[in-house]
Amino acid sequence: DIVEGFESGQDVIALRSLGKGMTFEDLDYAGGHGSAYFDGRYLRIDTDGDRASDMIIQFTWVSELSAGDFLF
Repeated sequence: DIVEGFESGQDVIALRSLGKGMTFEDLDYAGGHGSAYFDGRYLRIDTDGDRASDMIIQFTWVSELSAGDFLF
């Protein structure tokens, strides 16, 4: 998927349907539970804690995302 026009700190993306205990990490997947991280272009999501991408979402015109940009 591709997200355009997202404004960090103003918009939010709901990821609650991916399960409880999801976390937003700085550099890589947490492992052991669902987690996501942003590499500057793609939001990479691991839903089952195996440290492999289950979903990848491309963001255009966004250089930073933080945990506050998501509802887990």
